[in-house]
Amino acid sequence: MKFGDLYAAASTRPSNTVGVTSILGGSSDNTGSGIARRLVLKTGLNIILACSIPKNSPMLEVNAEKKLMEKSTSLGYTQPR
Repeated sequence: MKFGDLYAAASTRPSNTVGVTSILGGSSDNTGSGIARRLVLKTGLNIILACSIPKNSPMLEVNAEKKLMEKSTSLGYTQPR
């Protein structure tokens, strides 16, 4: 089994912007970094994300992000909106 690119994202203080870094492969303009950034903004949690979604697949990206939010809520990490 091969992981995709690996990203870490966290909010920064005091400006509450999100910092994202590529830990393994990838770059800051890939799909995974965008998903990680948005998940931090939506949840307020620090995120570690492995992603192998192709760059030009917006519907797949949206569905994956939605599924991650559902799972985060069902596990009690975030509150339903």
